[in-house]
Amino acid sequence: MQWILERLKGRLGIAVVLASVVAIVVGIGRAVGGSNPGSATVQANSGIQSTPGAAPSDQDDGVDGGPSVAPPEPSLAPGAAQPLTVANQFIRAWLRRQLSARQWHAGLTPYATPELAKKLSGVDPAGVPAERTTGEAQLIRQSAGAAAVSVPVDSGTVELRMVVTDGEWLVDGVDWSRG
Repeated sequence: MQWILERLKGRLGIAVVLASVVAIVVGIGRAVGGSNPGSATVQANSGIQSTPGAAPSDQDDGVDGGPSVAPPEPSLAPGAAQPLTVANQFIRAWLRRQLSARQWHAGLTPYATPELAKKLSGVDPAGVPAERTTGEAQLIRQSAGAAAVSVPVDSGTVELRMVVTDGEWLVDGVDWSRG
């Protein structure tokens, strides 16, 4: 017994103890997990088909990740105004600083998303950082459901973020930068 204890003190003893612990853990894992040679056959014949050249991660993992069909792109209603038209109407209403807050907000609302209209509720139009446009509105980018329009004003540039909502283009955000 003393000989065994002396051997366990050295590196070889530590290696033997670690190997024993690993063997015990693997044995318990197999007993609890029920691993057997036939399980690979069950998985191979489980009905999962692989695509030639596809990585294993591309296969269906059996977890429902939501609808298998992508949601439809937002679409415009027939005859809906284009982004530049809506942007010009919005910017004209936005620059009407002489109006009361209520009148100013009412003028913007038809061209703004409900979220933006809510954010602009109660804003004092005297705080609008521009008085007039100094050039034509320009479409910066556009996709099926989003657009950005840049409008030069006397104090810089206004960029309008636009989205298709309920079949029409609406302004969803206003950014002003000093120019």
